[in-house]
Amino acid sequence: MIQNKLFSKLTLRWQILLLLLLIVAGAGLIIFQSFRLQKKFLNISQQLNYLNLSSQQQIQNSTRNKLVIAQLSRKLSQNEKAWMLPEIKTLIWRANILLTIEHNVPTTLTLLKTADAYLQHLHDPALSNLHTLLNQDITTLQALPKVEIPKIYMRIQKLSDQIKKIPLIDKHAVAQKSTAQKTPPTKTTQPIWKRFFTGTWDVIKTFLVIRHHQQAIQPLLTFQQHQIIVIKLQILCAQAQWALLQRRNKLYHNILQQIQQSIKNHFLQSSNYTAAVMDELSNLQKINIDFKPPPLNNALQEVKSQILKTAREK
Repeated sequence: MIQNKLFSKLTLRWQILLLLLLIVAGAGLIIFQSFRLQKKFLNISQQLNYLNLSSQQQIQNSTRNKLVIAQLSRKLSQNEKAWMLPEIKTLIWRANILLTIEHNVPTTLTLLKTADAYLQHLHDPALSNLHTLLNQDITTLQALPKVEIPKIYMRIQKLSDQIKKIPLIDKHAVAQKSTAQKTPPTKTTQPIWKRFFTGTWDVIKTFLVIRHHQQAIQPLLTFQQHQIIVIKLQILCAQAQWALLQRRNKLYHNILQQIQQSIKNHFLQSSNYTAAVMDELSNLQKINIDFKPPPLNNALQEVKSQILKTAREK
């Protein structure tokens, strides 16, 4: 009995000790795990701080890069503006020369539209006035009456070639014309015998002409004279073409009148070929080629002002 009591007491003590050891071990394990978690938390916190610092640095670098890019963009824009404005000035200047001297409206419009396209590429609000002036000039040129200079030029050239084929006035036609235009003889109180001999002589002259002068009808002008007149008319046609290109309206119409008068004086009017040429001359006379070019000085002065302003900004 006594031994059993002792064994039970010892067992109870070992159980308590074992329980205490288990409690201590559990507490140690908890402390160890807590330390490990704390360490992990510190590592994570440090990593978060590092990431936060890195993010801030990246934001600062990004902001700095944006500022640098903006500065470079402004410099590039200024440089682009510096070389593009003189190019725009050259286009407007060439357009003004073409319009004033050559009266070439289509090419002038092309140059002005190219200058405006360069201007829009710059995207600079300071150039809005220049853009407005260019658009005004383009609108004014587009509203001008269209004269098809190349087609009129080719019509005059065709007319020059047709002049070679117009028939000359011949002596027979002139004789018939002069006979038809003669005034009837005035009644005189000539004796009967004189009137008889006059009538007989007229019949004999007619007989002799018919029987003894059967030869080819000769023109009033020789071949060389005809060639000279044709060359003169072709020179007048070339002068009319020059006046057309220069838009010299008065000179153009005066030359066409000279051509018409020369054809009336030297060529057969009853010919259909002559009539066709005269009709074409009349149609060409109806065309008004007068041209008053609008000035393009406002846009040119504005672009010069912008070039000086850009040079000062540098």
